[in-house]
Amino acid sequence: MRLAAGRFLLRDFVEADRNTLASYQSDAPYPALHDIGEDESNVAANRLFDLFLDWASQTPRRNFQLGIFDVAGGTLCGCIGLRTADAPPRTATFGL
Repeated sequence: MRLAAGRFLLRDFVEADRNTLASYQSDAPYPALHDIGEDESNVAANRLFDLFLDWASQTPRRNFQLGIFDVAGGTLCGCIGLRTADAPPRTATFGL
């Protein structure tokens, strides 16, 4: 999935994004904000990344977790998600 929005591109993560996601999730203060020990942050980031790849391959797709990339430099700025798998019908959990 790809959504272009001005200077940002929202797209599914690909394997080449793994280290970038793990890197920003390991930088302070991310681990503290998410109650993850600094030593565990890389493991947690890799688990999340695997989950995002799994969601993208499911049919029907019920969870969407997209990377937010700067169009000019391709830099990962964050991620955004809509998750319907565990939500009541016609609703979703939104995360940014």
